[in-house]
Amino acid sequence: MKKTLFTLLSLGALQAQPPTLKTSADFFLVREQQREKLDTTYLYPSSYWTSIDSTVFVVSNLAKTDKGKFWFINAERTDSLVWQYKPQTIHFAIETAEGKLNMLMQFQADDAIKVHYGKTKENIPFAWAKENDPYLLDLRAQYPLDSLVSGSTDDFQKALKLLTWVTSLWKHDGMNEPKEAHAKYILAQVAQGERFRCVEYGTVLHAVLTAVGLPARQIGLKRKDTDKISMGAGHVATEVYLPSLKKWVFLDPQFGTYLSYQGKLLSAAEAAEQFTKNAKDIAVGGNLSSEDQQNYKTWIRPYLYYLDFSVDFSPRNGKDQNRQKFGEFSQVMLMPLGAKPLRVFQRKYPIKNMYYTHNLSAVYPQL
Repeated sequence: MKKTLFTLLSLGALQAQPPTLKTSADFFLVREQQREKLDTTYLYPSSYWTSIDSTVFVVSNLAKTDKGKFWFINAERTDSLVWQYKPQTIHFAIETAEGKLNMLMQFQADDAIKVHYGKTKENIPFAWAKENDPYLLDLRAQYPLDSLVSGSTDDFQKALKLLTWVTSLWKHDGMNEPKEAHAKYILAQVAQGERFRCVEYGTVLHAVLTAVGLPARQIGLKRKDTDKISMGAGHVATEVYLPSLKKWVFLDPQFGTYLSYQGKLLSAAEAAEQFTKNAKDIAVGGNLSSEDQQNYKTWIRPYLYYLDFSVDFSPRNGKDQNRQKFGEFSQVMLMPLGAKPLRVFQRKYPIKNMYYTHNLSAVYPQL
């Protein structure tokens, strides 16, 4: 197994086992600096090499003045993970350069996050592409979508085959943004060896699902503390509408996963509410190991707080700006009851043209 370089926050002696950092003296805060186009405060690191897939660092008994600061871990050629400090314990771990999922982080406080949505009827006129859209016909001609879904016995099996295919196309690279944000360009770049973010997985799966006749859309997932942390505050996945079940289903093409409860497939919002009611019995579908299924549940839960969607779900090339809006709004965000509108992403990126709602019916229409 290839060794991965882990950059630790500790300045103490390196150990074979994860270190326990008992006081704030174990950290050394350095100046504001520019890194990967993100202006934020970093901690002076020390480094060591390991061949294990994941590791855990426990931070305990920090001084009261340290609470609320942000602690970092960087892994070579992978995402940088940035999370807000919570009292008592933080569990860090890393996704390796090979792309294997490992436990990323678990806050004890995550269990306290409660998500419930409003039931008031609300209608937003979303725009949906049809499979005979010229862009989608071209996509279908260029890639083996028909053969991939051949023999499927129902809508979900068809969606699952395309989910598995998209997940297999490249290994995740959280820092590589394509020059053009549409499926055909992304797939062409992947064929040349490029690797992209969760956003691009969502873009491609959305397009190929729509191309074979299954209404689909990208969905942005954002943590409750999205406006307070500098990186790692959001994730992008896909939802597909299954006509045979008359419901929306959450698919995560970065990991090839979906969620269910007692055999019922879940949308992102249903999963968020179910995590509040009974997280233990939520099942993770896909090809992850049993350990990684549990790790995925731990990782995805805090992202299922703010959910946002484009008003126009037509998969088009990035130069096409003639998109449908809802009044002045091009995006819609579903917020839990009691949550305030999210106005800033990762501390400095304003959220614009967003319509905010607490009502499930606004973003989960029956098609």
